Amino acid sequence: MALGQRAVDLALLLHLDAIVPYLADAMVRLGLGTVRDTWIEHDSIRTKALFEGASATGVFLRHFRFFKSARDGFFIAVKDGKTLVFSTLPRPRRSSSRSLEWMDDKGALKEFLVRHQIPTADGGVATTRGEALALYRRIGSPVVVKPHRGTRGRHTTIGVRSERELERAFDIALELSPKVVVEKELSGMLYRITLLGGDVAAAATRDFPHVVGDGVSSVSALLDEENTDPRRDNFAFFKIERTERADAQLLAQGLSWDSVPQKGQRVILNDKVSRLHGTVTVDATDAVHADNLALFRRIADLLGDPLIGVDFIMQDIARPWSEQQGCGLVECNAMPYIDLHHYPYEGKPRAIATRLWEYVFENHR
Repeated sequence: MALGQRAVDLALLLHLDAIVPYLADAMVRLGLGTVRDTWIEHDSIRTKALFEGASATGVFLRHFRFFKSARDGFFIAVKDGKTLVFSTLPRPRRSSSRSLEWMDDKGALKEFLVRHQIPTADGGVATTRGEALALYRRIGSPVVVKPHRGTRGRHTTIGVRSERELERAFDIALELSPKVVVEKELSGMLYRITLLGGDVAAAATRDFPHVVGDGVSSVSALLDEENTDPRRDNFAFFKIERTERADAQLLAQGLSWDSVPQKGQRVILNDKVSRLHGTVTVDATDAVHADNLALFRRIADLLGDPLIGVDFIMQDIARPWSEQQGCGLVECNAMPYIDLHHYPYEGKPRAIATRLWEYVFENHR
């Protein structure tokens, strides 16, 4: 499997996409892998979006996986005689990008944002506890502590309010990365914006796992009711679990499982905005204020990459960012989770994969 992956990687490095399908067929004949031309249930939800988009745009898409591997593999896409091979999301071959190699590095990105006066959280990168503590003392609580490269929220600690918590959070992040980002915690909702070809393709908000009070039911009863929603199918959206994180969030809000929240009161049950923890996604594309559209387009222009996922925190994306305190860009992702837009919990689905396939093959050289 390792030899096969190295051969594929070398072919892609040399942009020899047309050779890879023959390598894939040979490996299948040797029993070293499998190839499918449809999405299957154990694939990711992002893969499902890719197959749906391919079908809608006349792209013949195949997914190769090495034998008994759930992770290693690649995709082969063919349209109008053009072949494109990729591992996660398609990109135009030989397209120019000024930031692809470092975009996912949170430390490098922060320096870039500050240099170009893009709103972002105050902070820096630490490699030792001492450096992390110095940053914490300068910034002031609360802070967020995370590895310098993306981990889908894993090894990230938010709401750090003491030096003891800071040291614990630093050690957690250090398990994954030799460099740790310590930055001021921004206030507001987390919005995820997908930029395609320099423009905003879609925007959605990721909300903390929560329940909303009705003035009658306890938090426990509200959670039981929320988890009966058929949209929480443990694939696109997961049920909210009773965990130590939930207990901690209730305590921070002065509540318990037996408390009865007021009607309309939001009760946060996890500090992670991850699908696995029970968060939901709400489409916000049509609500983006013109000033915010201009900011996102400027970010795309500065980064100079055709496909960017932007995580931005602000109170309300329908209002100008410049009128909101404590807002800013959190991170960028060279492989955005386009499925968030395809399958929102609420709001209009956005077929980003369809637009991505059209863009990729129009700009494929």
